Amino acid sequence: QEISIQFPRKSRSLLVCKKCKKNYKSREICRSNSGHTSLPWNVVYLCIVIDDSCLTSNSSTSKKEFITDGKLSGRVIENQKFEMKKKSFNSSLPVCKSCKQKNYTRSYCRNQKKHLHLPWNTDYVVLSKTDKPDTENRSTDTSN
Repeated sequence: QEISIQFPRKSRSLLVCKKCKKNYKSREICRSNSGHTSLPWNVVYLCIVIDDSCLTSNSSTSKKEFITDGKLSGRVIENQKFEMKKKSFNSSLPVCKSCKQKNYTRSYCRNQKKHLHLPWNTDYVVLSKTDKPDTENRSTDTSN
């Protein structure tokens, strides 16, 4: 299923593409001036919040199920408070945002302090069902 995620034109969160990284171009030149919409050169972490439009009610079990048909789109929102569960914790993740600002190492953040916060370069996205994605913003398509 294809998901279209809308990143604002002036977004500081989306990293430069592989071509611009190779040529040492800045994020502003890559995304704003050149209008590149290809995937970033490095891993991007997404925390997805699912909108009610993506869920349907199952009358027999009274549970909500994720829709499997239709086009889904996402829009970037401001950072949210979110912590990982200890079961899904992985010490190889990048440092959290507060440790990144203090220039702490990944080992100090994840192993010694046991921070469960999402990595510093996480984007927060609201996923919703739409007929047509917003064409005002540049989109990056990913496939599941």
